[in-house]
Amino acid sequence: MPTRSPKRRNLRGPVGKTGPTGKRGPVGKRGSTGLRGPTGPRGLTGPIGRRGLLGKRGKRGPEGLTGPAKQDDALNNVMTHFDDVYRQLDIQMKRMGQIQAQLDMLAATVKANDS
Repeated sequence: MPTRSPKRRNLRGPVGKTGPTGKRGPVGKRGSTGLRGPTGPRGLTGPIGRRGLLGKRGKRGPEGLTGPAKQDDALNNVMTHFDDVYRQLDIQMKRMGQIQAQLDMLAATVKANDS
């Protein structure tokens, strides 16, 4: 193709309006597959699988203490706590009885004054 001279550039007029778009042509052949992209981040962990079979039984351990020395202080501590709870409940029940007696006296006084 011959090259244009610099003089011919200015011979064109102003650019006009763009015309209507033509019909779409036929679909071309499918291109070749591109390169594989980078590996993405690791996904969430899946559910836990089924549990396997149990193994052999281990060796028997050493024999522990027997008799009164075996008893822990845990039972004594629990019993101490229960005794404390019972004592607190007894105090609260007595206080409720006192308040009830005071309310009965107040109700009798109000009733006597209304009459």
